[in-house]
Amino acid sequence: MVDSVGKTVKIEGRVSGSQPLTVTWYKDNSEIYGSDKYDVSFHNNMAVLCVRDSSTYDSGEYTCTASNEAGEFDIPLEPTTVNEGEKLSIKCHVIGSAPLNIQWMKDRRELTSSGNTRITFVGGNASLEVSSASKSDAGDYLCKASNANGSNFCKSRVTVTGALHGNLSSFTFHIKCLHCIVTTERDVFHQTGILLSKLSKKVFSVIWAFKMI
Repeated sequence: MVDSVGKTVKIEGRVSGSQPLTVTWYKDNSEIYGSDKYDVSFHNNMAVLCVRDSSTYDSGEYTCTASNEAGEFDIPLEPTTVNEGEKLSIKCHVIGSAPLNIQWMKDRRELTSSGNTRITFVGGNASLEVSSASKSDAGDYLCKASNANGSNFCKSRVTVTGALHGNLSSFTFHIKCLHCIVTTERDVFHQTGILLSKLSKKVFSVIWAFKMI
């Protein structure tokens, strides 16, 4: 620093490691922050510290440290509802220092790829799929990401509803009258019958009413 009084002194170093990396500069063990005096930057794995208008006061020991984080979920799991028999798919995205270990749990029990359950982790995308969901697949799911720096997790509630048997509006029905009741006091005509769906072969009970004229 003595030969650079009044000038800008540039200190730099190359850093390697898994992204994202956090770089911190210190002078005599005291952290340095970006300011009018110091310019701190980190691009393309190159850490740079510029000391503006340097003076003898700026003499000392400068050090640079680089650290990375435990797995972090930038796109976490979301609550999911699926019909019974349909494919269940829940996924999230993880960032952090490699190697990352992904663990899935349901109601505090660890899950593995087996049977109709498939677990994958590719390009930061953690995914769990169940080819045909059943009522037993409903519950609380947890995805945990861990590495040498620590661990993190996110959760999702999965709801499995009853299976659907088609859209009633698209069915063709036959109507068969079972009995008729006329109530003269209220002047209302009630009729009860059944609807038989050609598509589902299921019987639906119906009641309709007409105002007498």
